[in-house]
Amino acid sequence: ESPYVVSEGVLTRLPKDGMLEERALALGRMRRHYQALGLLVGDLGDLDSALAFCDRVWARGHASPDAPGATTTAAAQEYRAHPEWRALDTCVYDVLVKALLDRDAAAPGADEPTPERQQALLVLRRFPKRVDLAAALDLLP
Repeated sequence: ESPYVVSEGVLTRLPKDGMLEERALALGRMRRHYQALGLLVGDLGDLDSALAFCDRVWARGHASPDAPGATTTAAAQEYRAHPEWRALDTCVYDVLVKALLDRDAAAPGADEPTPERQQALLVLRRFPKRVDLAAALDLLP
C-alpha cells in the first residue's frame, strides 16, 4: 500500500504468464478487482486467496480515516482524491460473486452445478452482509 509504488509500472514489468498473485495485487491497487479476482479464482483456482483479497479491500473501504490505526494515511489520501474508489472497494464481494458466476456460465454443461457456482453460493452464505443479495440473485442461473 505504498504511495511510492506505481501499480501500473509494476504490472507492466511482471511476466504475463507468471507471478499471478503479484499481478492480482497490482490490479487490486488499480481498483481492477474483477481482473484481479479472475486471476485468483480462475487461473490459480484459489478461493482462499480471493477471499483474503476481498477481506483486505473491503476493510480498507470501510475503515474510518479518523480512527487511529484504522487506515493508512495513503489510503485516506486516495479516498479524498478519488471518492469513487471507496464504492469500488466496498462492493468487492459482489465482484467476486460475479467473477465466479461468469466462469460458471462459461463452463460446458452449465446446467449442472460447477465448482464456481458452489463457491459463489459459499460466498453468499458466508458474507451476506457484504454482498448485494438482490444483485447476486439476478446473476444466478
